[in-house]
Amino acid sequence: MKILVTALMALAVTACASQHGPPKVKGLEAFQSLGHDFWLITAAEEVRGGFESVGHFGYCYYKGQNLARCDRMSPSPSGDFAVYQEASTGHIFLFSTKTGRSTRLTSEFPGLMWSASWQESEKQVTVQVGAASPEKELKLSYAQASG
Repeated sequence: MKILVTALMALAVTACASQHGPPKVKGLEAFQSLGHDFWLITAAEEVRGGFESVGHFGYCYYKGQNLARCDRMSPSPSGDFAVYQEASTGHIFLFSTKTGRSTRLTSEFPGLMWSASWQESEKQVTVQVGAASPEKELKLSYAQASG
């Protein structure tokens, strides 16, 4: 019985250690788990020279890795990839969990990214973009970027 209890406790500790919580971010205000260790984070940061001294910025994270400043991200169903739109350029990027790197999928600002649907067997993601609402779809191939 004592061995069984010890084994169960070791299993519980291992299970807890393998579950990741939100990344440790200075100024963390809010977080949303997107599954597969992908997170949307809102952080408060000091802003110099602006009307307000504190800005509130969104970031995309994978585990503890800051992918970019962004507001929307869509992980693939397998969790091997995520697509997100970088705030500073407006480009859409694909992140691979296998390589730990992001690849730019668009050459110019396509409009605001609203959502994405995945066709992993074809190595494609369809991204809905537009100004105030989803107005068009972009079919983006990531066959070259899948690592």
